[in-house]
Amino acid sequence: MNIKQKLALIRVMLYFNAILRKGKISKAAEENGIKQGNLSHLITDFEKSSGILLLQRSNQGVIPTPRGLKISRLTEQLEQSLRELEKAVSTLLSTPVENY
Repeated sequence: MNIKQKLALIRVMLYFNAILRKGKISKAAEENGIKQGNLSHLITDFEKSSGILLLQRSNQGVIPTPRGLKISRLTEQLEQSLRELEKAVSTLLSTPVENY
């Protein structure tokens, strides 16, 4: 998998977890500045291309499938790593430049 494909996967997984946190695709879309239809298509396209059903959808909202729940837990670890990376970069940016 090349960098572009990895970034696409990370993007879908982060949106997927946002959907789970909000309980509805529309709420996650609004929170992330994306159209509901685009977010729905993004998740559906991933499900079709991977063969992994992530969400059970209803008028009341969404719940993860068993496989979706497993992927969500892995994505939570990714999100934690990204928060740590963001914090480290922020710290480095606020630190005076060292001589090389």
